[in-house]
Amino acid sequence: MRLTIFLLLSFVTIYSTSQEILLKTKIDSIQHLINQYSSKISSLEKESDFFKKELNRYILDQTEGETYICISGTYIYKNSNGIGNLKKLSYGNKVKVLQADDKLFKVLFKGIEGYAFRDALISEVDYAKNQLVNKEKADKKRQEQLVLLEQQKKREQDQLARQRQQKQNRKNRLIKKYGAIQGEKINNGSIWIGMSKEMVIDSRGHPSKINRSVGTWGVHEQMIYNNDVYIYIENGILASWQD
Repeated sequence: MRLTIFLLLSFVTIYSTSQEILLKTKIDSIQHLINQYSSKISSLEKESDFFKKELNRYILDQTEGETYICISGTYIYKNSNGIGNLKKLSYGNKVKVLQADDKLFKVLFKGIEGYAFRDALISEVDYAKNQLVNKEKADKKRQEQLVLLEQQKKREQDQLARQRQQKQNRKNRLIKKYGAIQGEKINNGSIWIGMSKEMVIDSRGHPSKINRSVGTWGVHEQMIYNNDVYIYIENGILASWQD
């Protein structure tokens, strides 16, 4: 009896596991089919859109009238008074103009006949002309910008050349005035004990302020640069500094 129950339970377990595997296999198979058909549906939708566009292009080409292009979002209306939306027109959509009055065109778009406001449409010829004009304007603007950039570049190059020449002229003048070694050091902004007041000014420029004291010991001068560098001149000679 126990053996029979054991065998029965084993059979139920094996059967359940087998059914679970079979069910999972079926689910995987169905999912695979879903993926396949989804891909086919997507492909068919793309082909459908393509053929719709081609059909509309063919209808437009075969229909009497001038082709116009939508230049602002609008609608094709059922009635000539601009009432009753039939189809939305987007920028760039092409329609065939069948009739015209002061405010509206009678148009054909994807097999739909209706009315659209004139100011939302422009003829294909005029559109092409406008595109050409806009391109020429854009090209002209880019060319003007290039010219301005070249001029700015030239000014900066000239300014840089002048600065280099000024630096070279200063260096040549200082070397001629003080000799090669001292002239080079002064040109680099160096200062040292024993240099003259004139050398200090040639090296650092004129100070923002000078405090001057005169006594029996001679002339004492405190030269202040940018409120943080203090140079002390005793009787015309650099004696010390603080920075």
